[in-house]
Amino acid sequence: MKKILLALLAVCLCSCLWAQEITESYGTFTVTGKNYRAVIPAGRMLTGLQINGAEFLQSIDQFPGTSFFNNGDPMDKSLNRREGNDIICTVEGYGTAAFRFGPDSIEIEAENTGKVSENLFIVFNKKLQAVFDHDGKCRPVSSELEKGEYKWILGQNALVTKGDARHWYWILFSGLELIQLPVEPGQKSRMTLIPSASTSKERQAAAEFAYPAIAADSEDIALYSPVQYQVFQRKTKSEGEIFFSGRINVDRDKVFYRITGKDHRGKKVSTGYKPLKVNAASGVFDEFVKTPAGGWYTIDIRVEKDNKAVAEKTVENVGVGEILVGAGQSNSTNSGQFQTKQTSGMGVSTDGVNWKPCDDPMIGVHDGSGGGSYYPALADLLYKEFNVPIAIASTGHGGTTIEQWEVGGELFEWFMTRVKQLGKNGFRAVLWHQGESNFETPTGDYVLYMTAIIKTSCYEAGWRFPWFVAKVSYHNADHPSWPRIRAAHQRLWDLGVALEGPDTDVLGSEYRDYEGAGIHFSPKGLQAHAELWAEKLIPYIHSCID
Repeated sequence: MKKILLALLAVCLCSCLWAQEITESYGTFTVTGKNYRAVIPAGRMLTGLQINGAEFLQSIDQFPGTSFFNNGDPMDKSLNRREGNDIICTVEGYGTAAFRFGPDSIEIEAENTGKVSENLFIVFNKKLQAVFDHDGKCRPVSSELEKGEYKWILGQNALVTKGDARHWYWILFSGLELIQLPVEPGQKSRMTLIPSASTSKERQAAAEFAYPAIAADSEDIALYSPVQYQVFQRKTKSEGEIFFSGRINVDRDKVFYRITGKDHRGKKVSTGYKPLKVNAASGVFDEFVKTPAGGWYTIDIRVEKDNKAVAEKTVENVGVGEILVGAGQSNSTNSGQFQTKQTSGMGVSTDGVNWKPCDDPMIGVHDGSGGGSYYPALADLLYKEFNVPIAIASTGHGGTTIEQWEVGGELFEWFMTRVKQLGKNGFRAVLWHQGESNFETPTGDYVLYMTAIIKTSCYEAGWRFPWFVAKVSYHNADHPSWPRIRAAHQRLWDLGVALEGPDTDVLGSEYRDYEGAGIHFSPKGLQAHAELWAEKLIPYIHSCID
């Protein structure tokens, strides 16, 4: 009997030890469970869910947090109250979300109090690596999944979801995985979140989706750079460097590389096989190799043992040319009504990791847009002038204001990630096209914001790269220009903070989508837009290399 009582006491002590704790400060509820920490701020729903310190949710600029009702204006405030271990979040006219916190799980019950179908959305962190379905199959996080039980992996931590929710990939906002809990009028839907841990086997499988380069380590020659369609910024008119990086995974005594193709003058290039410096113990190689400006080049790597080839690898379409970074709002992304294509075959787009031909849509934009851009035409124009491959790294987001690009914000960090991926002196210039959303912003305020963005970006990158700022304010034929924002762009030029970009307000309704009614460019307008940029860029590039 005594042993039984002691056992019951131990169970009670353990239950008390792992009981969740809920605290409130100025209307913000913080819940600490066995291995998780959740936050529901005043006026918002669930905005944070950390599992052993790893954040599983992510906020996006367009919405007030990581969870919200969405059948109308998601900016409506949530009225929150506590009932025991429940936090009840009510959005007038939409519904109520009850978050029931247990020591090791969170149950969510959404009730639709409106008159039309509703959804409760929860946004997952982009850093999630993979998801396992109810059959134990590993899938990429970009999967669309119906109702069921799933396990989401982020390093050593995991989150199990089950219940009435489905999961889908929201490409519109740069690729985000969402939980969608649908609720019909007068009905309730439920789901459960279970903080968990990942197994070593799950982490290994997840890494193959999240880090393909790591998965490729099993190849005889694991080559991370160069890859097909990769372009390296030339240093002078006639020369640049190709970065060789990877690992040899077979026994060897010699490793060679060879570069063949044509340079910017059309002259044949063939280096013959030259030795590549490889760490004898690890097989790792990281070497910059001077290469004539031009391309496309073919790269061959040959591994020998006892003067016999034991492994070979070939990468085609590698270039040494010009790289430009695009940023701003919709007319800097893929927002044209119709997609366009290059004609030269010498342009590429990149998201900092992947490289592909420069046909719309450009990869790497923050808004995930899929329409037309001016970049294919610009790549053609610059290639015609310089006869080197042209790369575009577009990072913009449609409809954004200068305030949303502020230093330290999500858009700024997205842009800076691309800058850092390309590296010091790794691109020619930034092309900034933004202003339509700030047509009423005081001129001085815009100049201060933009100056901070430009100077901080260069400081964080560790080198002074030029920014071209376009003069842009066009809304429609009735409002073709706005003086405040145009004056701000002009002042940035006059102060020397930025270089003079094109005045795109000169492209009126005959260059715009939807038969002239749109703010974005038609295919004719995209060509004209590219020509305006080329008029600014060509003399500048010549001044750098001639």
